[in-house]
Amino acid sequence: GSGGSGGGGGCGGGCGSGSSRRDSLRVAVLLGVVALASGLPVMHKGRYLWGDDDMGEGSVHEVLADQKNFFFPQLVDHIDRSNSDTFLQRYFVNDTYYAGEGSPVFLCVGGEGPPLQPDVLYSSVHCNDMVELAPQVGALMFALEHRYYGASNPYLGYSTENLKHLSTEQALEDIAFFIAFAKDKYAIDDTSRWITF
Repeated sequence: GSGGSGGGGGCGGGCGSGSSRRDSLRVAVLLGVVALASGLPVMHKGRYLWGDDDMGEGSVHEVLADQKNFFFPQLVDHIDRSNSDTFLQRYFVNDTYYAGEGSPVFLCVGGEGPPLQPDVLYSSVHCNDMVELAPQVGALMFALEHRYYGASNPYLGYSTENLKHLSTEQALEDIAFFIAFAKDKYAIDDTSRWITF
């Protein structure tokens, strides 16, 4: 019958209407956020591009898919010199504007936030000031992912024991170690100044 439950799964009929409205609202908000995010411009070679603007070498999506991220062996513990264990720390490079010898090198240091994405050196809240300044000064750009974030984790898991190497001192040493690595790998001379963001 037509009495009590009304087919509402024992909720007395109509109890799902408030939650279904909330669910509909959540879906609408989520779709709005996705639409907004997909409509944001991408910085490429000094200009903002929207959607599939023609850049001469392909669409925005092709450029972002082609962005390079690399890994290098980073020391797990810079303080204990007897510990030679390493992990792979991720970094990104963009040499689009690099004017060569003597030009500045910009280093965006990842921090407490979402992991760095492949577009970090083209369009990103992490490194946007650096990306906008690079074409004006002919800078080479790097982004270094912070240890224990994204793909740069020395251990599998986040136990207290595994987190013992997560400290300001270790992170600062990571930067110094990375700069020495990058100067050698990318043949960056000593006249180029390093500026961190």
